[in-house]
Amino acid sequence: MLSWDFHSAFFPRLLWSRLHPKRKEEASVSFNSNMGLTVMLFVCILALALGTGMAGGRYAPIGWISLALGTAGVLLIVIFGFVAQRGTRPTYDGFLVRAS
Repeated sequence: MLSWDFHSAFFPRLLWSRLHPKRKEEASVSFNSNMGLTVMLFVCILALALGTGMAGGRYAPIGWISLALGTAGVLLIVIFGFVAQRGTRPTYDGFLVRAS
């Protein structure tokens, strides 16, 4: 602690971090932290499944609309999940299940 290395390299950074603390990162919205996106993903997959069955039958216009909305929804949710995690490093702790 009384060495030159401590006072020239480590101590200035320590002092700076204590005087100017970083703001905590806001929680990003992702599949890991947002149950709403998971529910919407399953709703979009359900719309895809129903639309696929109806697209070739009697209710073809409704089936095609459901198919288009389901496809667009799944793509947007997947893209939103990737964008929400951009800039964060994946760690092993993120995959662990936390008991509450």
